[in-house]
Amino acid sequence: MATVNGRAKRQRGEIEEVPSGSLRVKVYAGIDPITKKRHRLTETVPPGPTARKEAEKARTRFLA
Repeated sequence: MATVNGRAKRQRGEIEEVPSGSLRVKVYAGIDPITKKRHRLTETVPPGPTARKEAEKARTRFLA
């Protein structure tokens, strides 16, 4: 985990493995002002040797 001023920085979003071997990236995107429901951005990355790296790229893209 990265540190900021000697404190551990919390990861934003999550990457979870699904039973098929794919990785699912989920990031909280705020609350819809009209429906008052929570929004989560999700993307599924297919399994493979670079799946973890691609999932990190997707998480970074969502956070930007």
